[in-house]
Amino acid sequence: GNGSVEHGLKQSRNLLIVGDPGTGKTTLLIQVLHYNYHFRQRNVLMLTFEENFPVVTRTFKENFNWDVSFVQSISILNNESPESIINEIQSAIEESHADLVAFDGISRLKSVFEIKFRDRVAMLFKTLQMKGITGLFSIESSSNKESKIDYQADGIIHLYRKPWSRYLEIEKLRSQSFMAGCHAFEIIDCEYIKHEEKDKNLKSDSK
Repeated sequence: GNGSVEHGLKQSRNLLIVGDPGTGKTTLLIQVLHYNYHFRQRNVLMLTFEENFPVVTRTFKENFNWDVSFVQSISILNNESPESIINEIQSAIEESHADLVAFDGISRLKSVFEIKFRDRVAMLFKTLQMKGITGLFSIESSSNKESKIDYQADGIIHLYRKPWSRYLEIEKLRSQSFMAGCHAFEIIDCEYIKHEEKDKNLKSDSK
């Protein structure tokens, strides 16, 4: 009832998830949306620009028993105009009535938006804020400091992966307190979350 979403995100905020390939950006997005969809009964939507996503969705279903019916794939063609892509994104959001939307792999939009890439993404941030929608965006890390992606995001989280563990580091989280430094995170399945929710309910009922 306080306008927050899972993992401390406030409504109408935009969060950028930054990391190298294989650090868990897509998995983190789906985990947050899956939780809000099934346990908070929120309208959620995930738009992906990755071509191999049908294979990925099967993996999530088989390995974690996650329902990823909220995922939609948008094909990026070389001859497609930026306006058509934007229109397709806006139509998908309006039809879903979602108040929590994730964008997976927005780095692929660079080939369509080219030099206007930063401006287009920043405009998308503002559009979501005006509609009261929380946005989660995943993007690959850039080695060029001058091209560092910010887009006026309310929060930036960096993901890292080592052989036996995953870590996240919060660079900023506007108007919210957070713990600095690297934090371990793990991927948990549907049944684990169900047991956690039941335990919380039992504890609250016994008070």
